[in-house]
Amino acid sequence: MGNLTIKSQSLATQADYVDATSGLTINVSYNQDNTTGDLKSINGTIYKTDGMTYAGNFSGQPQGDEMEYSISGVKSRDMAKVFAAIEDIEELIEGENNNGEE
Repeated sequence: MGNLTIKSQSLATQADYVDATSGLTINVSYNQDNTTGDLKSINGTIYKTDGMTYAGNFSGQPQGDEMEYSISGVKSRDMAKVFAAIEDIEELIEGENNNGEE
């Protein structure tokens, strides 16, 4: 599991996600519903952990009861890592919203 560091929190919360295991660093921006805490949108720019090698980007918005993602610029060999990172980010955001009480 990676580490999500909140950089600023406002209408669009900014965060950095770093997962040394997958070798990915992701600059994340997301919006949540103030009442339910549900994600309204999420965007990320993906880098290798060196922070300089661009590895793609993604954006997501809710479709029904789950998020739908558009992913571009990601090499096929990195796709599984990116999907796992996005899932991890969603869990970390939900955990932050629950103040650690899951």
